Amino acid sequence: MGIDNENSSTLECSGVESVSSSIEFMGVQHQVMGQFLRGPIPMAWLEAACELGFNALRVGIAIWQVSGKKKRAVTVPLTTLDVQRLGVASRQAKWSALRKLEGAGLISTERVGHHAVRVTLLRWRSGRREHS
Repeated sequence: MGIDNENSSTLECSGVESVSSSIEFMGVQHQVMGQFLRGPIPMAWLEAACELGFNALRVGIAIWQVSGKKKRAVTVPLTTLDVQRLGVASRQAKWSALRKLEGAGLISTERVGHHAVRVTLLRWRSGRREHS
């Protein structure tokens, strides 16, 4: 099943490449265009991020999106542009959200000079961080 490009609405994000992927849902093959989150993403992780506020959730989703683009890498670079696409307007808002996520034990961060912050997703299950 394809997408009728004339009748479909798309979200355009500057500097974002759209991708096409074919997925199977309930035994039917569908073509999907645009950006994706690659799962699975632990619901307990998302629920914990939700408790930290909208910007923390947005930054968390951006981290998972970058992780998916990097073949599910646990540690990824996160730029301000990555979070601006999801409505986090400034570097200060990004850093505030990163501090909240780190304080909740969902991520760890490493900043090296003026490069993008490196974020590591931490294991999360049953409402608490796993110790591995």
